[in-house]
Amino acid sequence: MSTRAVLGYQYEDGTIGVIELSLDGYIEGAGNLLARYYQEPEQARALIEAGDIEILTASVKTNHRDPAGSAVKVMADHEYGFRCLMDKWNASFSYLYKNAKWYVSPSVSIGT
Repeated sequence: MSTRAVLGYQYEDGTIGVIELSLDGYIEGAGNLLARYYQEPEQARALIEAGDIEILTASVKTNHRDPAGSAVKVMADHEYGFRCLMDKWNASFSYLYKNAKWYVSPSVSIGT
């Protein structure tokens, strides 16, 4: 079974670019790679702006893109909207890059 995640990058105006990660979204997988290889704002932004990912790797160029996914980023206008996408996409984790660092949250369903 796959561990899905949503990845987001918060822009200076507060909006958040969001993509979906289909596989290995758990902290030891995606969390580790994000912390090691996507620490700089330019790296994190490029990752999100490249679109949905099936499998995250150490380089934006070698990430396995999700063929069914979107190359166009989804935008959320605030963090609550970002968390709603986590629930909508049935993701186990969310990773948000803001203020030059990654923040991780496990899934907490906001639906009823």
